[in-house]
Amino acid sequence: MRAEARIGLGILGFVFIASIMTMAYIGSYEAKKQQAIDILSMQSIGVTKIEWTIFGCGTDDEFKFAWSGNNRDNKPVEGYACSGYLKGVTIRYK
Repeated sequence: MRAEARIGLGILGFVFIASIMTMAYIGSYEAKKQQAIDILSMQSIGVTKIEWTIFGCGTDDEFKFAWSGNNRDNKPVEGYACSGYLKGVTIRYK
């Protein structure tokens, strides 16, 4: 096999693996976001906004969300939902 063909196959393999990893991350991101919303709902909090953030979570958390909503007394509450690939979601209040 010629060197150009090997380089082309290497690049194709890299692109394929990078695509698979990106799709897995996006799927995990949405799943963790929904898990955070479900946990907050169980605590009688109606989530009005949840978005990605870089603040409020630990360095070992891959998924970081800032959220806001209203509690059962209709008072505003906000905080962070933090998670990683191999762990659950931690809810932190501001």
